[in-house]
Amino acid sequence: MSSRLTVFLRPLLQMGLIPQITIGIIAGVLLALISPQAAGSVSLLGQLFITALTAVAPILVFVLVAAAIAISVITLAAANTLGIPVDFPTALLLCVISAVAACGVSGVAMQVVAIGFVISVVQDSTETALNSSTDVLFTAAACHAAEDRAG
Repeated sequence: MSSRLTVFLRPLLQMGLIPQITIGIIAGVLLALISPQAAGSVSLLGQLFITALTAVAPILVFVLVAAAIAISVITLAAANTLGIPVDFPTALLLCVISAVAACGVSGVAMQVVAIGFVISVVQDSTETALNSSTDVLFTAAACHAAEDRAG
C-alpha cells in the first residue's frame, strides 16, 4: 500500500512549492463543494495553513527588503565601476524606494493571502523587467561615456 502511495505522491513532492500550494487550495475548494461536512472536519488544516503563512510573512518581508537593498547596492556599484557618478542622496533614495516598494508588495500579499501568490509572481516579473531595463540603461550609459571619452 505504501509503495502505491509513494508512486502517487512522488510527482507532487517533486513539484515546486507554489504548485503544491495551488493544488492544495484547489483540493480544499473542491472538497468544500463536494462534501461540506468533510470540509468542516478538516478546516483545522486550513486554519493551520493560514496561520503558518502569516507566521512566515515577516521573514519573507525581511528577505524581500534585504534583496531590494542588495540589488540597489549592486546596481550602484556597477554604475560606479562604469564611471557614472552617483551622489549619496541619489543612492539613499534608490535604496529607500526599493525597500518601501518591497514592504508595500509584501504588505499587500500578507493582507490578501489568496491573491498573494499572484502578487509574488507579478513582483518577480516586474523585478526581472526592472533589472533587465537597468542593465540596458547602464550599458547604454557606459557606451555613451566611452564615446565621450574617445572623442
